[in-house]
Amino acid sequence: MRTLTLTNCDVHDNWPPQAILPTIEMARQNTMAALYERLLHDPAAFRARFGRTYSDPSILTDEIVRLYVEPLLSSAERRAQHARYWLSGDCAQTVSVEPLLQQLRAPTLIVWALDNLFFGVEWAHWLKKTIPGAVGVVEVPHAKLFFAEDRPDALLNPLRPFLTQHSPV
Repeated sequence: MRTLTLTNCDVHDNWPPQAILPTIEMARQNTMAALYERLLHDPAAFRARFGRTYSDPSILTDEIVRLYVEPLLSSAERRAQHARYWLSGDCAQTVSVEPLLQQLRAPTLIVWALDNLFFGVEWAHWLKKTIPGAVGVVEVPHAKLFFAEDRPDALLNPLRPFLTQHSPV
């Protein structure tokens, strides 16, 4: 038996969320690589800018910042791909997949950070209502977009029993 676990993500017609529009505009104006170059050399500024996506921004050590940012700047092609990623997103794909989600019978666990600036908990409940195999929504208080990184137990604690219950015997 296969399973699916979803955490905060773009859902249906919620892409792009309002909070992402400035990032898309930077990609449109071709200023994103310059910003990332500055942030690479100033990890404290990176933490100040992206810390809002973590419950505990201290997880963003200088080394982690470097590991996240260097690959995005490693070549002109990578910089262009990163900008293209932000410019290519729209909700056409996530809206068009709704009929498939309505047929999804695989046991599906939805674990959702409640303090996420981008993807509100209403989308977790939309997924539960839409996916017949959804077994429930686990709401994680005081968690943000990347809670699996800075609070892994908030994901692992509900995931372990879910996988145990739905694993082949």
